Amino acid sequence: MKSIQLLFAACTLMVGMLISTTTQAQVNEGQAIGQATAAASSCITPFQASYDIISSFATINCVTEPCPHAYSVSFYANRKCPGNQICPLAPSIQIAEVFFDADGNIVLINCYNQ
Repeated sequence: MKSIQLLFAACTLMVGMLISTTTQAQVNEGQAIGQATAAASSCITPFQASYDIISSFATINCVTEPCPHAYSVSFYANRKCPGNQICPLAPSIQIAEVFFDADGNIVLINCYNQ
């Protein structure tokens, strides 16, 4: 009976640690996108008049530890289509990418198509 109680206590502790780790790793995507938008504004601004700007949040799964980047926000430009006109299909172009570490600090900003 004692060994069952110890096993149950160990399992409870492991589940608690897993939940704690998972909770700490969660990121507020909206806040990250806002920070990235401000940080990459010089990359985004030249495209805003002619393009719709789309952002995309991604978690980075590292092969090596420690992981230098925990997540990123990418920005894409899609050509604006005025009114009810038919727009030609044009691919989005990536204009910026902002990388964050596990603590939510911006560690790298890449501007493309400048």
